[in-house]
Amino acid sequence: DNLILYSLGRQDFESAVVESTLVDEALQVLKDAYQTETRLEALSKLTPKELYQFAVSAGRPKKKSVSLHSTLAALSAAAFFVTILPFFAPGMDSRGSTLTIFSYNASLPDEIVKQFLAVTILQGIVAVMGYLRLPMNSPRIRRLGMGIATAAVVMFSIVSISNLNGEPSLYLFDAFTVPGRSLIMTTAVVFLWQFLCLVDCAITDKKMAGFDTIPGFQTRAGAVILTIFLYTVSLLLIQTAFPI
Repeated sequence: DNLILYSLGRQDFESAVVESTLVDEALQVLKDAYQTETRLEALSKLTPKELYQFAVSAGRPKKKSVSLHSTLAALSAAAFFVTILPFFAPGMDSRGSTLTIFSYNASLPDEIVKQFLAVTILQGIVAVMGYLRLPMNSPRIRRLGMGIATAAVVMFSIVSISNLNGEPSLYLFDAFTVPGRSLIMTTAVVFLWQFLCLVDCAITDKKMAGFDTIPGFQTRAGAVILTIFLYTVSLLLIQTAFPI
């Protein structure tokens, strides 16, 4: 039952506060200590040395564990840019009439194609993991929006690793076989089903929870018109994912 008290110096206090992500609370303590009206005024009361020490402490990286999803997402983005960077060649075409950003005139080396396949698979995995991270109490409109994005990324990832990618030999499965066709069709149907659910949500959601966070969804009429338009466009564009 003994009460043990610890005494911390200013630097130790600042470090402890920053590591516990309580910087705002630390500024409030400074405000109370100096009897100032604003946090800016509290900081202005510090000496240059104290202000420097506080800035250094506040700028230290927080000791928070980075989620696997965030790690893979950063890795997939970096891998994508590293893979596509060799083809970045802004300029005009040979006739001088069309602006080009990337150059794919030469055939892609096998190593580059393999990198594209790896990045595509990784992005599909990241998309699914991102959807699974949604809180259970998320508004239906948000879950459907994430579901559409996830289904689209997975669908195009699967198409890209099939022989529909245009490479004669570097692919993981044949899209014209029954299993390959079924896999692509399944992802396409899931994508369109998510879009149909979004249309239904725009029409029937009584509370319209989360609608105000989406451009064009501030009114029910706007939400219905926009979702139907997007569904129609997606239905037309998605035909390229169906092997004939």
